[in-house]
Amino acid sequence: MIAVIAVGLVFDGGMSENTSDAISKKIKTDTVNPTPSSIHLETDRDTYTENDMIIVSGKVSKILQDTIMLLVVFDPMGETVTMTQVHMDNNGEFTKKISMERSSWLQNGIYTIKVHYGDDVTANIEFTFMMHLEDGKLV
Repeated sequence: MIAVIAVGLVFDGGMSENTSDAISKKIKTDTVNPTPSSIHLETDRDTYTENDMIIVSGKVSKILQDTIMLLVVFDPMGETVTMTQVHMDNNGEFTKKISMERSSWLQNGIYTIKVHYGDDVTANIEFTFMMHLEDGKLV
């Protein structure tokens, strides 16, 4: 058995040089792997206590269009303390303030801030959190 498949294509011969260049550029653009973005991340201090405000700032090396940046803070046991979306300016710079209200920050130790940007771009930074203690009790 022989199967014949017919494909109809109408071409008016009107392909301009610009159209040809645009198609060529599109093919080349689609086949080149873009350089992935990276994130520089920092906090305003290394150690905090309850009711402090953490100021997290940074910059992405390459802005990825229509891509959300997510910031997550983990406690010393790896549990999520807070999660928030971060917005950057046109230069790829961002600043986010995180309140350290007592109800969310329950233990002393090293906390981790992790920023996710796109599918594969992440950055981590650590800081120390110490509750106010007097004679081993919260003040």
